Amino acid sequence: MNNTDIGPFEMNRGVEDVRQLGHITSFQDMTVMNQWGDPYCGMINGSDATIFPPIDEKNVPNRLYIYEPEICRSIFASLVDQRVMFNMTTYYYEVDKMALASKSANPDNKCFCDKNWSSNHDGCLMMGIINLKPCKNAPVIGSFPHFHLASEELLNYFAGGIKPDPEKHNSFVYLEPTTGVVLKGFQRLQFNIELRQIPMIPQLENVTSGLFPLMWVEEGATIPDDLLEELQDSRRLLDYVETARWMLLVIATFSCIFAAVCVVRSTGAHVWPRRSDFHLRPGNTIVVNKSR
Repeated sequence: MNNTDIGPFEMNRGVEDVRQLGHITSFQDMTVMNQWGDPYCGMINGSDATIFPPIDEKNVPNRLYIYEPEICRSIFASLVDQRVMFNMTTYYYEVDKMALASKSANPDNKCFCDKNWSSNHDGCLMMGIINLKPCKNAPVIGSFPHFHLASEELLNYFAGGIKPDPEKHNSFVYLEPTTGVVLKGFQRLQFNIELRQIPMIPQLENVTSGLFPLMWVEEGATIPDDLLEELQDSRRLLDYVETARWMLLVIATFSCIFAAVCVVRSTGAHVWPRRSDFHLRPGNTIVVNKSR
C-alpha cells in the first residue's frame, strides 16, 4: 500500500465472542457507507482480509465477507473445498461470479446501480462490473482483472491482449481453521473507463464505444517462514491441550464411576440380618450348614 493510510478501522477483538474476531465495526468513523444510498449495500461486513475468526469444523461458513475500501463495499468469497498447504489442512475460499453479478443474476446487487449515471438505462451494468462513480466520484468502472468472471460481451471489444485467466486474475484466501490465520491470499481489482463515440470531439469521433481497462492492482501475501513456524508450534500446542482436555475428561469419568462403585459396595457391606439375640464376640464361631 506504499504506507498509504486508508483507515482508521475499528475492529472486533473477539474477547466476548471469538466468532466476531476481526469483524470491522466502523471505517473512518462510519458504520454505514452512504455512497450507495441504500442501507443494505452500505453495510460494512466482514474483515479486512488479514484476519478471520477460527472456523468451527461443525459449522463451516459458506461465505467469508471482506470489506474493500477501494470499491466502498463488502464482497464475499465462497467456500470451494479443503486443501493442504504447508502440511496443514486449510479451507480454500474464492470470490465467484455472484460477487459482482448483474441484478438479474443476483437481485441483492440492484442497490449498487447508479441511477444518475446514464439516461439510457437504470444504471445497472452487465455481469462482472460495477460502477464506482458513487465511491470514487469519477467515471470509473470496476471489474476483476482482464474481465475475469464478467460477461463475454466485454471481450469482443478487443482484438487481443485481454485474456482472463483464473490462476492469474482470481481473488482467493487459504484459511487455517484452528487459528483463523491466512496462509495465502490475494485480492485483485481492475479499473476501467467507458469510451464513447462522440462525433463532436475529434479524438473520439472514430472511437468504438466500449469499456477500456486502465490498470489492475493486486494485493496479497503468503505467510513468511518465521510466522509459519510459529503457527505450526501454536497448532501443536493446541493439539496437546486438546488431547490433555479429553484425557482429563476420561480420567474424571472413570473416577466418578469408580467412586460410585465404591459407595455401592460400602453401603452393601452393612446389610446384615438383624436378630435381637444375635451377638458376635471374639472367639465366637459361625457354622454354616450347607445342604444340597
